[in-house]
Amino acid sequence: MDTVQVSIWVVGTLVFVALLFDFMNGFHDAANSIATIVSTRVLKPQQAVVWAAAFNFLAYFLFQLKVASTIGKGTIDPAIVDYYVVFGALIGAIIWTKNSPASRKAQSKPWLDFVNAEESAFEYS
Repeated sequence: MDTVQVSIWVVGTLVFVALLFDFMNGFHDAANSIATIVSTRVLKPQQAVVWAAAFNFLAYFLFQLKVASTIGKGTIDPAIVDYYVVFGALIGAIIWTKNSPASRKAQSKPWLDFVNAEESAFEYS
């Protein structure tokens, strides 16, 4: 891929869309992780929220980015990734999240596969 100079506006838009996806995905994750522990009356709702927040924070230090690295290996050719691909995958994941009854940890993967196929089709045609 050629060296591309991306404006602050494009980077800012991508960061905003990524945060929007993360926020929307959090609704599902929080409900899934907290509902069981509250419904079984193991913890009160406030305690369950603190519990979940603490372990979500600690998970980064325990597992780093190993899950993302594993999912990313061989999924998409890094040579064709540009901000269009990232934006397309994020928008697809947001649509998926909005219409999905539950969270999918790797829900952006099908969209990366789709965008990869589309990008490859345009590249070789």
